[in-house]
Amino acid sequence: MVKERRNRAIKVLITYMAIITIIFFILLALIVCNGGIKGFT
Repeated sequence: MVKERRNRAIKVLITYMAIITIIFFILLALIVCNGGIKGFT
């Protein structure tokens, strides 16, 4: 049961990491479309 719980926790962690990465890339794409690197500097 401990191993199953650990595996489930790892799967949840990987899922959250994937979602965060996708959101990060979407935000990055929106920033690039709006102003590009010129918007930061």
